[in-house]
Amino acid sequence: MTVQRVLGRVRLSRLTDESTSVERQREIIEGWAKLHGHTIIGWATDLDFSRSNRPFDAPEFGPWLQEPKMHEWDIVAGWRLDRFGAGSINMNELFGWCQRNGKTLVSVTESLDLSTWTGRLVASIIAGVAEGEVEADRERALGSRSKLRKLGRWPGGQPPYWLRPVKTEDGWKLHLDPETVPITRQIITDFLNKKPIETIVQKLNDEGHPSPRDWHRIRSQKAAEAANKPYTGKPPEGFKWQWQTVALILKSQALLGYVEHRGVIERDDKGLPIQNAEALLTPAEFDQIQAELARRKEGRFHREKNAGPLLGIAVCLVCGRNLHHKTQRTRGHVYRYYTTRCKHSREIRAEDLEAVTAQMVIGVILGGFAVHRREFIPAEDHTAELEAAVRGLEELAQMAGTAQSETARETLQRQMSALDARIAELEALPSRPARTELRPTGVTYAEEWERLDEEGRRELLLNTGIQVAANKNREGRIRIEVILPDDLRERMGIPADQPYGLSGGDS
Repeated sequence: MTVQRVLGRVRLSRLTDESTSVERQREIIEGWAKLHGHTIIGWATDLDFSRSNRPFDAPEFGPWLQEPKMHEWDIVAGWRLDRFGAGSINMNELFGWCQRNGKTLVSVTESLDLSTWTGRLVASIIAGVAEGEVEADRERALGSRSKLRKLGRWPGGQPPYWLRPVKTEDGWKLHLDPETVPITRQIITDFLNKKPIETIVQKLNDEGHPSPRDWHRIRSQKAAEAANKPYTGKPPEGFKWQWQTVALILKSQALLGYVEHRGVIERDDKGLPIQNAEALLTPAEFDQIQAELARRKEGRFHREKNAGPLLGIAVCLVCGRNLHHKTQRTRGHVYRYYTTRCKHSREIRAEDLEAVTAQMVIGVILGGFAVHRREFIPAEDHTAELEAAVRGLEELAQMAGTAQSETARETLQRQMSALDARIAELEALPSRPARTELRPTGVTYAEEWERLDEEGRRELLLNTGIQVAANKNREGRIRIEVILPDDLRERMGIPADQPYGLSGGDS
């Protein structure tokens, strides 16, 4: 009998897997190798690795299928065929690789040896059956998760950043996480205080707060340690906070405790949102965030590298497009300019345009006037509930337009009818809608300008809606006009036809 070098293959989808344990799988493989007089030279043990994945992608098994480790063994032996994977495509890929490289794959409890034609035929059939089982498992899992969402339970996965899963008598629910709630509230506070999202992201990263993806892994590690169990998930990888991450938090209706799946709220038979979590915000607070998001989307908040103090404020006098900040380093000196992509103007020295803007806008036009802030006035009485019901009806109407099955259309129609009746009831009640109002702060623009830094001054100008239109012709002559929005003119009592502008040579 020829002694063969055996690689033991062990795999579990989860450590809580009810199938044969790691120790038992190794014991069976070792018994088989001893019976046949073979030598085990190593183990390819993958935990928390689904059978639906490619064997070549397995963290432990994959390297044994590549240079140089592929030359260290002759037979790979597993407890059952599904320890190698599932699906005819994945398994046939592995079978073909073994044949091309003179390797043998053995399922020790199923007496399958791929060195024989019969073994390969039976293995292909088993792999096809396993593929069907994987698809069936996937369908059952999706159906189960959908059912749990409808029941207001947490179906698993990565929860929203400010929530943590807690097991209750009624199944898994989401509770506020005391470690991340303060960070989430600070994000919201900074956002409502008109700080750019990029600034918020930079602050989160500078302070060393783990991103939501890393925090989920850290929390899972802590839970495993507290339960005296080994952690089998992926380790934290130092993912940074991103602009999109913060934006998704601000838009998420899970802040209200609602069950949200792929951006859509799950609703009961009456069309009302289903809850599976503690609410972090009231509807009025959530509406305030959405109002600020809408204001920024409609306004002139821009993200641009090398943004100058007048980005979004300085525009081309000819076409109205933004002037862009440009930095040039020559012989150790840094020169800054505002330039156009429309070619209607030559470059304008940044220091000149910024100084003139401050002189005209703060020194001449706004300096003595009180700064006004937009304040969010929450809805009173039943307005918040009414607005939520109207939003829900609109969402359901959109879904009804794309529903394919009669069952889905009937379900949506019942929900819409229930919401319609509820809206009629709420409309009959006295209410006042949420709104924003401009209110004086008691501080003048000149006083505010003096205490702010560069970023704050830009925010101050952006909030006024003022634009500074500039142009520099070939002769070096610069023309600058300040464009005041109608509401600002009205508050200041400035006639609509009164211009503000100047022109002169380049200094």
